[in-house]
Amino acid sequence: RSLADLLGYTSKEAKEMGDEILPRLCHPEDMAKIGSHFENILKLENGEVCSIEYRMQHKRGHWVWLLSYDTVFNRNEDGTVQSHIGVATDISAQKEIEEVAVASQLRAEQAMQEYRNLGELLTLIVDTAKSAIIALGDNNEILSINSAGRHFLGGLTKTVPFAWPSDIHFIDRETLQPFDTVKNPLTLSLSGVSLNGEIYSMRRDGVRDGRYVRISSAPVDAERSDVKCVLILDDVSEQEKNRQQVERTSRLDALGQLTGGIAHEFNTLRQTVQYALDHAQTSEHPA
Repeated sequence: RSLADLLGYTSKEAKEMGDEILPRLCHPEDMAKIGSHFENILKLENGEVCSIEYRMQHKRGHWVWLLSYDTVFNRNEDGTVQSHIGVATDISAQKEIEEVAVASQLRAEQAMQEYRNLGELLTLIVDTAKSAIIALGDNNEILSINSAGRHFLGGLTKTVPFAWPSDIHFIDRETLQPFDTVKNPLTLSLSGVSLNGEIYSMRRDGVRDGRYVRISSAPVDAERSDVKCVLILDDVSEQEKNRQQVERTSRLDALGQLTGGIAHEFNTLRQTVQYALDHAQTSEHPA
C-alpha cells in the first residue's frame, strides 16, 4: 500500500499535494525529527538502512503512526545521494498498545509511590506514639516495633524480625511466677484472643522491681502477611500503685468502721450487763 492509501488519500490527491504532503500532514512535533532523518539518509553508505517513527494526519483527522525504513537508491557521479527509496508501515495499533502499557506502568508507579508515602506517614505516626506498638508473628517473633516499643523492652537495637526477649516475663500476681504458656498474654493474643486494656505485671530477669503494663491486642487476618497480631503496651505502674494504695486505704477505713461498730456493740452489751448487776444488788439490799 502506498503512503496515500495509509492516510486515506487517492493517488491523485497525494500527487496534487506534491512536496507539501509532509509539511501539511506531518505532526508538528515530528517535523524536526523527520528533518534529521533526511540528513541521516544523505550520510548512508550503500546497503545501509535508517528508520524513523512519526505521525501523519489521516484524511479523517486522526493521527496515524508510521514506521519508515529508507536506503540510498541512486547516487550522483560525485557519490552524493541523488534519490532514496523507503517503505512505510502503519504501526498505530502497536503504539496504542504501548501507550496503554505506559499508562498502566505510570499508574502502577503512582500507586506504589502513594503506598510508600502512606507507609512513611504511618511509620512516622507509629514512631511518634508514646505507646509501645509491636507486631507479632508465629513463635512470639517481633516483626515490627516502634521506637517506644524498643525503649519499653529495654532499648533494643536489633533489626526486625527477632524473638521476644527471653529475659522479659509476664508475672502471675498470685504466685509471683511467670505465667504458663496458656495464660501468657502473648500466647493469648497469637491464638486470636483480643485483649482490651488488661493489666499485667511484667518483669525482667535480674531486675528486682517489675512494672505494671496495660495490654491491648488485636488479631490480624491477612493471608499474605506474617503478622498474626498487634500489641499495644503502656506502662501504668504509677497508676496501678496509686490504685492499690487507694484500695488498701479503703480496706483500712472499712476495717476501722467495722472495729468501731463492734466496739460500740460490745460497749452497749457491757452497759446492759452492768445495769442488770447494779439493779440486782439494789433489789437484794434495799436502802
